[in-house]
Amino acid sequence: MAPKIPGPWFQVLNMPNPSQKLSLFTRKALYGTVGLVGSYMLPAPDVTIFCYHGLADDEWRFNVSPDEFKRQVRYLLTKYHFVSLDEVSTYINQKKAIARPAAVLTFDDGYANLAGFVPYFKELGIRPTVFVLAQPDRANRLELDNHHPLLSTAQIKELDKAGWIIGCHSATHTDFSLLSPRQLHEEISQAKVTIEKMLHKPVKYFAYPKGAY
Repeated sequence: MAPKIPGPWFQVLNMPNPSQKLSLFTRKALYGTVGLVGSYMLPAPDVTIFCYHGLADDEWRFNVSPDEFKRQVRYLLTKYHFVSLDEVSTYINQKKAIARPAAVLTFDDGYANLAGFVPYFKELGIRPTVFVLAQPDRANRLELDNHHPLLSTAQIKELDKAGWIIGCHSATHTDFSLLSPRQLHEEISQAKVTIEKMLHKPVKYFAYPKGAY
């Protein structure tokens, strides 16, 4: 008998650049096999969180072109009801039911090219979440693996005003596995406080950079 999983179950998908054909083929083969087995063992997720990074036409592996991104969103709209991270939080605390498959759009790092999508998401009624760096001027570019411009303070405030949820993605996106307790405090707790002072409101969500610990 399949094991019972208590509480909400989530699936997080990192949406890749479609140009990475070989990588995609390998991942599809692997995930397809795992998914086939999982379909017999686990219930379908109530909420799927789609994790993007930048939206631009270039060769960086985590960028998706604007046209391709909009095509993906059109497809997702046929499968999911988009909700905000706040609604998912309410759902986790069992204060609100999610009656049909739901999805959340999130963006890591906080790239400046997201600012141009404010009207697009407003028209669709989607409230994305963007996890920004508290000290983008000190961003660890080696860890980010790019030199793309990051959102300015004014742009972050614009996204917040437009209804986007602003989360914390650390101070500089450094490798947490190499840090002292004091440095971890600066990258996590102090980063949250810095963003809260910028927005004059609580920051409730944190995205751990890269997962190394």
